[in-house]
Parts: sequence; structure tokens; C-alpha cells
Amino acid sequence: DLRNVKFISSACAGALVKFALECGEAGGRVVITNPSARVRDTLELLNLNKMITIVEDPMKAVELASAQ
Repeated sequence: DLRNVKFISSACAGALVKFALECGEAGGRVVITNPSARVRDTLELLNLNKMITIVEDPMKAVELASAQ
């Protein structure tokens, strides 16, 4: 849940990429919820929305993260 995150640094973006890759290799996925418009724009600008699922509803995030 990223509702209180105002921005993400390049180091954070790199960590998200690494985490998403590791999760994918293990058969999982990364799902985040409630990003601010600024954070969502940054994720989309970096094309991270292609490897990380972004949703608004926390329950939907849990559902997606739990699905195989």
C-alpha cells in the first residue's frame, strides 16, 4: 500500500525491479495499491507497470497477489 508515498527514487525503482524479477522467478508477482498520481506516473514512465500490477483496491491487490 503506497498511499503515504510521495515519490520514489531511482534506488527504490531499482529495488522494485529486482523484487519483481525475484518474485517472478519464484512464481509470484508484485502488486501495489493506492499509489499517488505522482508515484503512478513515475512507475508508468519507467514502464514498471509492465512488471508490477497496480490497483486501487487493497482487497483486489491481495486477491491478485494470492492468485497462481
